[in-house]
Amino acid sequence: MLAHDGYGPGRHARGRTGPRRVDDDPVDAGAVAPPSAGLALDLAALGCETAMLVLLGLGGWDLGSGGLFGISLAVFYPALAVLIWGMWVAPRARRRLRDPWLLLLQVALFVATGVQIGVAVAVFVAARVVSRRAAAAPIVDPSDDLTWYEHDDDEPPAE
Repeated sequence: MLAHDGYGPGRHARGRTGPRRVDDDPVDAGAVAPPSAGLALDLAALGCETAMLVLLGLGGWDLGSGGLFGISLAVFYPALAVLIWGMWVAPRARRRLRDPWLLLLQVALFVATGVQIGVAVAVFVAARVVSRRAAAAPIVDPSDDLTWYEHDDDEPPAE
């Protein structure tokens, strides 16, 4: 609710500009709010959101296998998350979603990050397993006579 306080358009007693709210009590103007659990939750949310962006960048780099494509994915994935977050999730977003859609979008973004990191880790592990098996495989010379003998003593039969 906006109220007019007689100090002219856009000005009120505390010298601030902008519309005055009815719940803006001048008696509590100098009161300092005690620290609350809200600050701790806000810091935890900031940490999770930052971790999401870092993991999206790392996952994009890994899925792109480095190089120019990896750099482009490492920039694109976090930029897309920031765009979505800024449009519909941020506290000051013009088109901020309301619950339950807000919660669903937040969960979807974090789940998508987890899936992308899971795929990146799976690709990384699979590449390591394949490269180790390839390195452990014997090198076969095509000119060698590879005859399998089914004798107990592993000697060729007499001719």
